Amino acid sequence: LRDYRHRSSILPTYAPDTRRRADQEYTHVARAELPLPGNFTLAAEVLVTNARSNIEVFDFDRHVFSLVLSWAY
Repeated sequence: LRDYRHRSSILPTYAPDTRRRADQEYTHVARAELPLPGNFTLAAEVLVTNARSNIEVFDFDRHVFSLVLSWAY
């Protein structure tokens, strides 16, 4: 949770300097690993960020998907 002391001087564009920005941001991560022969590991990961704000430009969802092949020596 983020609270800002001052009003945004340029946003929202239709009414600048009228709103104090207030955000809530949540991040979720899930990962699954599959051990492979030869000290290799295959991993799949999902990262989801939910950002909520009372100023529209800062209100968004982000989804990042990763597939990683690693080798330990």
